[in-house]
Amino acid sequence: RLVSDKGANILLTALDLLRAKNLNPRLTIVGLGPEEINLKNQLKDLKLETQVDFLGSLKGSELAKELSKHKILVIPSLWNEPFGISVIESLVSGSPVLVTPFGSLTELVTKEVGRICKTETEFVDSFKSLGDFNPKICRDYALSKFDYRQMAENYIGLYERVLKKEV
Repeated sequence: RLVSDKGANILLTALDLLRAKNLNPRLTIVGLGPEEINLKNQLKDLKLETQVDFLGSLKGSELAKELSKHKILVIPSLWNEPFGISVIESLVSGSPVLVTPFGSLTELVTKEVGRICKTETEFVDSFKSLGDFNPKICRDYALSKFDYRQMAENYIGLYERVLKKEV
């Protein structure tokens, strides 16, 4: 969703900072919402229109295909995300993630698979360290922690411990 709480404007500011360092990555924004007009105006003001593609809403295999084309996923959310499913989708595709320190995002990202960034400058610095991440490690981490079978086993184990009054 393109709403102000998702923080895409922060990402555009970081993109401008990267350009100042002679780095000109392409950015793809997925989603629809009321913030799209403001983001496009910000792009125009920053003269970054040629670096950014708006793809609208993508789901399922279409989203998975798009994620697999990218080297990184950035989630600059400004609110307490209850669960970052897009983080898991990105990691499964082998792409590391850069996120803000809100909600569950800090619980999903380890230093092996991404970075937690508090400022635009931290996003820029983390972007420059993309070579530090191994796609296989990203994928293996996501599958070991968030595979539905593994999660079900973890829940069963927790319930058993609760019933035995171990927790």
